[in-house]
Amino acid sequence: MQFQKGNKARPETRNFPVVTVRNNVQKRLIWDYRHIHSWSGVGAVYGVSGALAFQVAMNGYEPKNPILRQKLGFPIFTKVELITNRPTPASHAKSN
Repeated sequence: MQFQKGNKARPETRNFPVVTVRNNVQKRLIWDYRHIHSWSGVGAVYGVSGALAFQVAMNGYEPKNPILRQKLGFPIFTKVELITNRPTPASHAKSN
């Protein structure tokens, strides 16, 4: 039995924060593994290696390559929160 990426029964990852997306990608890969019984088969569904599918599903690995991220359903660019009001190195200088 062969599964396709568009299967409606598995969890979806759309418009969620990055952590939720990672959890949903993991759930989807594990769901596929339970039905396909092979990590290489799961990887083939997404166009990635079975080892990468395993690492993402079992260890929460997020690939840095934007093409691999897109194939697996991760956002291509992650959002970075800017930290403001941090002291600059000059403000740490002694003023005697």
